[in-house]
Amino acid sequence: MDVRSPCTVDVRHPLSIHSLLYESARDIFHGSLLMASEATPHSTGPHIPGGEADPNSSSSTLVNLGLTSLSAHDPVSPGSASFDPNAPAPLALRDGLYPITEVQLRPGATDVNALWAHRLSASFGAIADQIAAASRALAVPPSAPAANGSGATASQGEVAALAARLDLLERAQGQLGADLQQVQAQLARLEVSGTASASGSAAKQPEVAILEVEHAQASGEDTSGFKSATEIAIEELQKKVDGAIDTIKLEQARLYARLHNATVTSNKMAIKALMMANGKPPQNFPNTKGEFEHLTKERYEHILKSYDVVPKGDTKAKREQLREFIGLTPSSN
Repeated sequence: MDVRSPCTVDVRHPLSIHSLLYESARDIFHGSLLMASEATPHSTGPHIPGGEADPNSSSSTLVNLGLTSLSAHDPVSPGSASFDPNAPAPLALRDGLYPITEVQLRPGATDVNALWAHRLSASFGAIADQIAAASRALAVPPSAPAANGSGATASQGEVAALAARLDLLERAQGQLGADLQQVQAQLARLEVSGTASASGSAAKQPEVAILEVEHAQASGEDTSGFKSATEIAIEELQKKVDGAIDTIKLEQARLYARLHNATVTSNKMAIKALMMANGKPPQNFPNTKGEFEHLTKERYEHILKSYDVVPKGDTKAKREQLREFIGLTPSSN
């Protein structure tokens, strides 16, 4: 008899389920061949002496059959003339996921069909149990590795500081945009009011100024240098608008350096200098964060004045004032 080891499945891998189904189908096929060999008169299957099966033998999840002393000769085919339907049936042993149990077939029943049905039931029951166990194991999500507490806390702090600085920059950009819109609206109102009152403003000019203009025209001099009060106000307002636009462009150009400085966490990491109004970086600007932390009071004042920032307080106050202006992370000490 072909004795096989119990069907096992590695629930940690989904391909083990396919292997289990293949092994079970192969065992069912071998069981059917064994069944057919036992049902023929000239069966060559080995006999197991005695009426008990060896409990320590390895068997498949299907059945390991043991012949009792009541049937010491080869089994008789059901189609043979000497077949006795009332003869005691052999025991069906199942060795699988559950304890070994012996099933005694009822006398008078069809031995071959009942034994075959019992084998199929036991085999498919074992397959269903192992597939269910594999499904439960696959349904359990893998546990995430525990993160380092100190490293995670430091990273969260850096991310929070960077987010706060970005929010501050966004608010500053929004405020500058709102101021620019107000200046443009005021300029448009002045242009409209200047056009509407052009005729009335000429009558209100001082008489002396009118005489001077007339005298200049009579003598052939250029009168383009004389401007009304509205034109002068418009020119001054235009200068303010141009200055606000230049400030916005300068702050936009400084944004990239501030974002880089906001990511510096070590004293050995390089920092970037913000450009001045003339588009150049200030002289003697520190190269690393560690160098920035140990500048003298005079160097802090020089850099602040290069950015048109009024220095305030002692050396520590000036350091923090410059740190906030260039967007550098706080000191690690």
